[in-house]
Amino acid sequence: MEDQEFKKSYEVRWDQLDPIGHLRGPVVIDFALNTQMSWIKSYGYGQDELSAAGYDPVVLRLEVKYRNEAIIGEILVDIPRLRGLSTDGSMWKTTHEIRKSTGEKVASLRLEGTWFN
Repeated sequence: MEDQEFKKSYEVRWDQLDPIGHLRGPVVIDFALNTQMSWIKSYGYGQDELSAAGYDPVVLRLEVKYRNEAIIGEILVDIPRLRGLSTDGSMWKTTHEIRKSTGEKVASLRLEGTWFN
């Protein structure tokens, strides 16, 4: 995969909030994982193609650094970047920057993974 610009937007919904009205931490992880699959699909490898080939991405390590709160109605943009790929493509590392439409950073994530076969 080339390190090209890919973005995915999310609107913060009511069911994604904690009791004090802020975006729950696990939702940030869900955003990044959904973006990761959409990003892979943008290269022509959607779930159907991966399943037919007998592969599925597996996250082996996940690190999240939360920066700022997000509230209902805010639009968040996740921008993934490829940060490492083994020579045979079996292991990969990506980062995700989740930002508000204002540019304020909500969270940074690092994922390391492989392919389940």
